[in-house]
Amino acid sequence: MKIDVLTIFPKMLETMDLSIVGKAKAAGKLVLEGHDFREFAKNKQRHVDDYPYGGNTAGVRLTPRPGVDCVESR
Repeated sequence: MKIDVLTIFPKMLETMDLSIVGKAKAAGKLVLEGHDFREFAKNKQRHVDDYPYGGNTAGVRLTPRPGVDCVESR
């Protein structure tokens, strides 16, 4: 089985090697691959977050374009 993960922190997936996921990878039953969609950001600072909408709401919104470009490149 192959699982692709879109993330801005692909190195964090290395900690999965310490769990049952790591055993599955060692046995060749799983391929877990992280893709940094920040590489596909078009702006100079490589930001992937977007402006909040709908008033005074807390949290981060991701802009979809870098994620879409990352998926289309695979």
